[in-house]
Amino acid sequence: MKKLLCATAVFMFVGLVAAPVTAAQHNNNRSSERHYDEHGYDQNGYNRRGYNRHGYNRHGYDKHGYNNRGYNKHGYDRAGYNEHGVDRHGNKRRQQEHHD
Repeated sequence: MKKLLCATAVFMFVGLVAAPVTAAQHNNNRSSERHYDEHGYDQNGYNRRGYNRHGYNRHGYDKHGYNNRGYNKHGYDRAGYNEHGVDRHGNKRRQQEHHD
């Protein structure tokens, strides 16, 4: 019984001494904490919402889902056509007629 009490006391003492050190190290080594500069950007150039100063996220798309060429991740522009002028159903973009 005396050995059990002694062993319990040793474990409690070790737990009290080691716990604050472990918690402090955990807080100092957090990888989820980002540091932002005075303009609100992290070291990679992105703000808290995930966009750079040009308005694009890490994947190259703006808040509406379009890249700097005007196409979404499926390859279609805002009107629904790809770079060849074809929509997702295979229809060609209609040319506007000029009446002079």
